[in-house]
Amino acid sequence: MKKKILKLITETIKAVDLEMDVGVQQSGVNMSYDFIQNRVYVDLDRVVQARLEMLSPVHLREYIMTLTLHELGHALDRDALLDAMPRMIEIAKIKKEHQFINRREDLKLFAFDIEAHEMDISFEETAWDNARELNNQYGLLSLSVIEKVETHSMSSYFDFYEKDLTDYKRLIAAERMQRKTPIMSIV
Repeated sequence: MKKKILKLITETIKAVDLEMDVGVQQSGVNMSYDFIQNRVYVDLDRVVQARLEMLSPVHLREYIMTLTLHELGHALDRDALLDAMPRMIEIAKIKKEHQFINRREDLKLFAFDIEAHEMDISFEETAWDNARELNNQYGLLSLSVIEKVETHSMSSYFDFYEKDLTDYKRLIAAERMQRKTPIMSIV
C-alpha cells in the first residue's frame, strides 16, 4: 500500500508537468509542502487514516491525487510563502517566548495567534484554488472529489481558528468592560 501511495503522488506530479521531490516523514500530517526545500512530504500512515476520517471517504487514489494537487498548489504559491517567511518567523518567535496560557490572557499576544491562523488559512485557500486550476488544466479528477477533500482538510483549520477567534473576542469584550467599570474608592 505504501509503495502504491508514493507511486500515485509521483504520477500526479508528472501528470501536471511539474518536478518535485517527494519525501516520507512521520509528522502526523498527511501531506505537506516544504516551501524552503521545495519538496512534498507524506506521512504514509497518517494519510491512510486521515482519508478514513472523512464523513464520506473518496477512493484512496482520488484522495492521494487531490492532496498532491493541493501540495502542488502551495508550490505554485511558493514566492508568496517565501515573502511571508520573515513574518512567520517573527510570530513563531513570539509564540515560543510566551506560553500558550499567557498568550490567551494578553490581547496583544493573542493577536499573534489569530494572525498566524489567518495566514495559514489564506495560504491553504490559495493552494486549493491552485489545485482546482491544475485540475481544470489537466482534467485528473472530478470537482466534487476535490471539494470533498478540501472541505474535510480545511475543517480543522477553521475549527481551531473559530475557537480562538471566539476566545479572542471574549477577551476584547472583557477588557472593554474592565475599562468602563469605574474604580470605587473605599472611604
